[in-house]
Amino acid sequence: MQVSSTTTATPQGLGVEVQSAADLKTDFLKLLTTQLANQDPLSPMDNQAMVEQLATFSQLEQLEGVNNKLEQQMQYSQSLNNTMMMNLVGKRVTVLGDQVEIRGGQPSRSLIRTAEAGVGTARIVDADGKVVRTISGIPIQPGFNEIEWDGLGDDGRALPDGDYTIEVDAERFGGGFMSVALFQSGIVDTIQFDNNFQTLIVNGQRYTAADVVEVGLAPSTGGSGTGPSTPPVGSGDEDPPVVPPNDGPGTDGPGVPGNDREPDPAF
Repeated sequence: MQVSSTTTATPQGLGVEVQSAADLKTDFLKLLTTQLANQDPLSPMDNQAMVEQLATFSQLEQLEGVNNKLEQQMQYSQSLNNTMMMNLVGKRVTVLGDQVEIRGGQPSRSLIRTAEAGVGTARIVDADGKVVRTISGIPIQPGFNEIEWDGLGDDGRALPDGDYTIEVDAERFGGGFMSVALFQSGIVDTIQFDNNFQTLIVNGQRYTAADVVEVGLAPSTGGSGTGPSTPPVGSGDEDPPVVPPNDGPGTDGPGVPGNDREPDPAF
């Protein structure tokens, strides 16, 4: 008896024959019909066994339909998640890390997370491993705390643009050091989708959505444009409207008929 089947490729590249529940049920009914047509009238087949087998195939067919619906729902949810993730491109995100970036004299945002209150000391280290700034007496509350830094070194001079690292020691009020989790901020440059898995590229590093603890707008570039800015309407800084001079009665300007003529007697 000819049995139709489909072949799918496994990750190992081996061919595996897979039949759906509907195909199996069809093959079973064909076999059952053949058996009934050729059964011994004096010793008929057991009806209970046939009914149980049909019920089994019906349940298998229903489960296969449920599985197909779940796969469709998962594909829809994955597509929706990918669309939402694309909105993160160009946004500022905060992830685990100890990197600090200075651009245009402004340092990137750094946070720490602790379970207890206390006082912390932060050290900014340059690419050569030299401590260029030490910030002491940082008040720490349970949860997230931002490390405020003006981008200046210990000598009061602005540090050059580049990549730095931050080290933080935290001491609880009752005495003794406590663990600190460091977080860095950066701009999402790219999002990669691979096998239904999203990867964010931030400052050249790869992160997952689970690594993101905060999302915000990217820092404004301010006066980076080369042309003059246009003040908002109503701010008082815009130039007054230019009114063309009136050359005399009957005109609103040079060669333009005016509206101050006498009304037409016919009207």
